[in-house]
Amino acid sequence: MDPKLVRAVTEAFIRLHDKGLIYRSVRLVDKKELTGRTLLQVPGYKDKVEFGVLVSFAYPEIVVATTRIETMLGDTAVAVHPQDERYKHLHGKFVNHPLLERRLPIGMKRFDARKAVLQALKDKGLYKETKENPMVVPTLSWAH
Repeated sequence: MDPKLVRAVTEAFIRLHDKGLIYRSVRLVDKKELTGRTLLQVPGYKDKVEFGVLVSFAYPEIVVATTRIETMLGDTAVAVHPQDERYKHLHGKFVNHPLLERRLPIGMKRFDARKAVLQALKDKGLYKETKENPMVVPTLSWAH
């Protein structure tokens, strides 16, 4: 990481620690393997919370499934596998959000979406700049 960023992150952690908002411990994060529907106690909640379920729901045009149904309120698009014949007729189309007045695009590839968003910002006069940003990008061995 850039030395300036390292200093900023270190400073932020020190301030948060000094205020008692974070602490250091030797505890590890546990991973719980669930075989299905399980109720777990979650800090800050009186009743146990359900995990290990897949909830299916319908946009008017397609049925989707998620393990975190609450995130559907923030959906901005619906992804379908590009080679799945069941969804070929939906490529380039839109769905209507079932709870919000929002049209969502289907099936655009991620980096095509990046270009489209950038162009839409430019078209609206809202694009400001693109500048170099050193970073680490995880890659698969076949991507070399």
